Amino acid sequence: MLKYESEMRLHYMNPHYFYALRIPNKVKQELDEWIQEIKPSFPFQKWVHPEDYHITLAFLGNAAAVQLQNTESIIRETISTIMPFEMKTDRLGTFGQEMNPRIFWANSSTPSSLVELRRNIYKACESQGFQLDQRTFTPHITLARKWGGENAFQRELLNQFNLEKAIEWQGNEVVLYQTHLDRVPKYEVKSAFILN
Repeated sequence: MLKYESEMRLHYMNPHYFYALRIPNKVKQELDEWIQEIKPSFPFQKWVHPEDYHITLAFLGNAAAVQLQNTESIIRETISTIMPFEMKTDRLGTFGQEMNPRIFWANSSTPSSLVELRRNIYKACESQGFQLDQRTFTPHITLARKWGGENAFQRELLNQFNLEKAIEWQGNEVVLYQTHLDRVPKYEVKSAFILN
């Protein structure tokens, strides 16, 4: 028990950071209304607070202040030519085992500007020594984690709750979030970069 408590204290003392595409508050509200309707049919164990909805662009983990400062300077310069872009969200999906998924998400369109934005942010972060996930970029909005149903997850359920009319919004702000595991909502904006 003491070892676990010590590890948790260490985790809280070493905050994690990540860059994300910020989702406008109005869109967060629309997403939350959708989620409240479908929650009874999807017994996941941990639901994300609406304020924490985002699209992750680069997860950094622990970071020294100088690393963050240098990365922010590079990002500010390299994304200055990227204009705001249109985004759409209208369907649900999962990551993990098909019958016991670990992540429940809402999709995101993948415009070329979003791909370019993410590529520039990755290059900036890697230039400062960050070891980043090399898996294919699959933009999404995490809604919940850890399947908790008594029966296996039924993938056919997803199509029943997709939206007939997509939620449309504009991607125009990148933020650096700090994670606070002892708070709800748990993500704090440390820096923001407006696309214009």
